[in-house]
Formats: sequence, C-alpha cells, structure tokens
Amino acid sequence: MEDLYAGWLGLADAAARLCGTVIEPLRKGRWPAYARYDWSIDRWGEQVRILRCDVLIIEGVGATQHRCRDQLDLAVWVQALPALRENRARTRQGQGDFARHSTQWAAQEDDLFGPDPYPQAPTGFDLIVDTTGAQTDV
Repeated sequence: MEDLYAGWLGLADAAARLCGTVIEPLRKGRWPAYARYDWSIDRWGEQVRILRCDVLIIEGVGATQHRCRDQLDLAVWVQALPALRENRARTRQGQGDFARHSTQWAAQEDDLFGPDPYPQAPTGFDLIVDTTGAQTDV
C-alpha cells in the first residue's frame, strides 16, 4: 500500500487507487499497472506493472477499505496496540519522517476506520492476527 498512498495525506484515496488500478484489472484478466509514489521526492514516480498471478498479497493500512473488498478472497486484520503500531511506523525505512506526520496519519486512520477499537478487532475479516501481546520496543 505504501506505493499507493499519495504521501502523508493520501491514506483514504489509496484504497480507491488499489481497486481501480490493481484489483479490477486483475479480476478482468488484464495486466494491472499503477504509478508508485516516490516518498523521497514527494510525488508520483515510475509505473509498476503487476504480472498476473495465482496469489497476490496486498499489505498495508487501508488495503481492505474499498469498494472492491468483496472481490478479495481473504481479508486479514492485524491487530496491534497503538504504541506498537507507532513504533513500527517510526522504524520503517523509505517513507520519510513519520514522527513529523504521525498526528495527521492517525487522524486519517480514525476517519477511515473510526475510533481505535482496541482491544476489540473490527468485524468482517476472515482472519484476525492478534499481536496485542507483542513488545513495543521490537
């Protein structure tokens, strides 16, 4: 999903981009392609083509929040406490300065998913992976 976010304010639009440029073309037997967001220059970069395949794993915040969700074969929710999620985001490479944008990102997550449901996972997922017992300093 990191390729599909239009920077730090692009969480909500990424889901529609995923549906229109990846999922729908795959389901119709076409070769999907999307523009990859280049975090280092803060704009869209190269075109990426996805080869048709039997299994495609889409990972990231918002990967299941779109009009094409019913076309997914399996939807997995990975549950983690807010402190662990923030620590993971702060240590991720290649996306610029998360610390500077963490408040904006959290607000977008709240808009997309609603208030943080922890310790309860949301409904409607095929599999829930509960990592709430994980260390925050991993």
